[in-house]
Amino acid sequence: MNPLNDQSTPRRSDDATAEASPTGAVLQKAKDSNKFELNASAFAIWNLCDGKTTLAEMADAIGVLTGATAAETLSEVTRTVAEFYRVGLATELASASNGSSDPLPAL
Repeated sequence: MNPLNDQSTPRRSDDATAEASPTGAVLQKAKDSNKFELNASAFAIWNLCDGKTTLAEMADAIGVLTGATAAETLSEVTRTVAEFYRVGLATELASASNGSSDPLPAL
């Protein structure tokens, strides 16, 4: 996996489910007994993992919610997404370096 950068476009794992909690959410992968408790900020980041939104755009959105600048939030967003990758809750859809975030057409 390539290192994350501000143009990375993570997407939520298809086999992960979320159950809202008073402080955020609890996520679980379908074939895994491990549960991952997320605070409200981490849950907001996970919801932004749509395969189209870049880490820079996520940082902007979180900054609007918290009143922080994107620069202040980018490292936290990157760290959180890296942890999602590590535990299998999100993956990189495609390289942002190909100039397009659209998937290749089926042949």
